[in-house]
Amino acid sequence: MFALVVVAAVFVHVMLARPISRLEVLCWSAIAGGAIGNGVNRLAPVGDSERVGVVDFVSVNLPVLGRWPTFNVADMLVVAGVIGLLLVRAGPRRRLASPA
Repeated sequence: MFALVVVAAVFVHVMLARPISRLEVLCWSAIAGGAIGNGVNRLAPVGDSERVGVVDFVSVNLPVLGRWPTFNVADMLVVAGVIGLLLVRAGPRRRLASPA
């Protein structure tokens, strides 16, 4: 249910927001895609079992930082989208060319 709310909010924001760049649209799409992926995983049974839930399968163990929490591709999309939005919004503002 939460995934549908996120996707609807992203869609409304992109449609009603000021003109945004393609990169910003890509970031919002990644967030929406990750939300949909996690939402579908929560609704669908995992493999042959009756267990329902998000399957986290990417495990990272770095010598310096230690073991990170296990995550999945949908989580990576959400995080990448948010980081991308932060970078786009923190970058220099470009003015749209005014019509002549």
